[in-house]
Amino acid sequence: GKLGEEDVAVKENSVKKVKPAILTEAIADDDEDTWLSPFDEKTIHEETDEAAEEEEETVDYAEEEEENAEETEEDIDIIAEQTRRADDHKDRGNEHMSKKEYELALHQYNEAVHVSPAGPNSHVYYSNRAAAHCYLARYESASDDCRTSIALRPTYEKAHARLGLSLFFRGKYEEAIGAYERSLELDPMNKASVSYLKKAEARLKEIQRKEEEEEGIRK
Repeated sequence: GKLGEEDVAVKENSVKKVKPAILTEAIADDDEDTWLSPFDEKTIHEETDEAAEEEEETVDYAEEEEENAEETEEDIDIIAEQTRRADDHKDRGNEHMSKKEYELALHQYNEAVHVSPAGPNSHVYYSNRAAAHCYLARYESASDDCRTSIALRPTYEKAHARLGLSLFFRGKYEEAIGAYERSLELDPMNKASVSYLKKAEARLKEIQRKEEEEEGIRK
């Protein structure tokens, strides 16, 4: 006979615990329009297959996590080795700088950047290379290296100061002022930045004064 609403609710809650063969008998004894659609054998098999797939996916995910952990450890070791080698080149470059051997210093900083272009200390390599470029009067290359250093480490004060210096010698006084102001925000005690900031401001005012005078003459 037909089941009442409460009996139907109880039966729905217990369906997944019933074996497919028993479920088929229950469906046959009851109203097929009510039961067959949501609880036919195909649905039961699909649910069983999905459960098996989910379990397999969980296993695969665990294996993938383990592989990723191993890869991460390998990556850390590789980065550490690259940094060690790059630091060695940087130290050699610093020695050459102290001896005013700027081309040799530049070569070592080039090697440091080549070994570790975006590592934990790479901002130092670019900034030091910028200093070598400045001593060799290659100010545009110095500006480029300073900007790369700042992109890697925005709070690295030396890169801002060296950017200011390279821009100053390129005659870009307004940009140099911005770089020196940022340098002094990070290190208010940087005497070189204080000095060159004043020089850049004076140069900019002089240029603006001359431009105003020329404009007045044209009028």
